[in-house]
Amino acid sequence: MSIEDILASTSALVAERERRNDEVETPRSVDHALRVPRRTADALQAALEEAGFHVYQRKPGIRSLRLEFEREDAVDTASAEAFTREVVLLAERHGARYDGWGAMVLPRDRRAWVAPDDLVAPEHVDVRAEQDRLRALLAECLAAEGCPVAVADSLSRTLTLKVVTDGWSVSTPLAGSGYAGGYSPSEADGSVRELADAQISASRRRRKPRW
Repeated sequence: MSIEDILASTSALVAERERRNDEVETPRSVDHALRVPRRTADALQAALEEAGFHVYQRKPGIRSLRLEFEREDAVDTASAEAFTREVVLLAERHGARYDGWGAMVLPRDRRAWVAPDDLVAPEHVDVRAEQDRLRALLAECLAAEGCPVAVADSLSRTLTLKVVTDGWSVSTPLAGSGYAGGYSPSEADGSVRELADAQISASRRRRKPRW
């Protein structure tokens, strides 16, 4: 994916956050992921840590590693574009592929936030069943925009739902969103549609065929 595609995805994510009244100018932990060849993984991790990122996960593959890392940043347009360019540049220098970023949504007026009617305590969530449901929704959204069914199914299998004691997140290699508190299926559906929009926006900027 080109830097133009990645920045277009970042722009779409920020726009969706603003639509949700996220306090985008407030710094929060922003999670990133990339895939890097084994031979340059240590050098890239050192470069990321020098830039202020904390690498908290190294997932080994056959010929590469998936690095997951975070840093406190705002997610307004200027800040998000800046950290996207920064990470992409470091990735390119080490032969890595940037998979995208995600962060918690911070409602601008927290006092006005009303808990969704379908809020579920984390310990009562069937994560595997919900993840399967969200993957099916993502495939449906992509197919509705002309993505071949086989490709939509393949892309949807990259979606991951994580539910922990103090919050939850839904993500793909391209982007993601996180929330504090209990799990809400309706909010998760909205996040999946946001992820689909980011994927569709990126694909529309590529040369034909779109997928």
